[in-house]
Amino acid sequence: MIKIHSRCLLWGDNFSPRKAEALTGVLFRNKNEHGDFSAIGRYSNKPLPNGRATLDPTFNISLQGRKSPEEWLVDILLQHIETFRACGATDFILHFDIVWKDQCNLQFDSPFIQKIGKLNIPLTLSCEEGAMNECDLNSVESE
Repeated sequence: MIKIHSRCLLWGDNFSPRKAEALTGVLFRNKNEHGDFSAIGRYSNKPLPNGRATLDPTFNISLQGRKSPEEWLVDILLQHIETFRACGATDFILHFDIVWKDQCNLQFDSPFIQKIGKLNIPLTLSCEEGAMNECDLNSVESE
């Protein structure tokens, strides 16, 4: 059995997550505007040099419909990536974190892989054997 947690990290020197949310209707998690003061990390109590945000399907459940979180995320990126760029996003990383138990066989169909290719952004697959959290809303189970 596997579970996948999907998200996309976006950032750029002048990226405005607030503006991107207003223009697209999608919601970001862990968002900071350029110049916001950080409470943690190397920029603790300093202005951030860039805007950054995480696009996470769990923050947009009402928009997902019947799509898997991964498919929704890729489709939203295809639909809005140019708007995100116009709002200052210059860097994107698509993440699929995979937790597995017993055996991990992961398969994506060709149309989905082609959609990812059209984005022309990095894809990170991170795999970890571990316990399954039944309450994780941003997961797809497969056996």
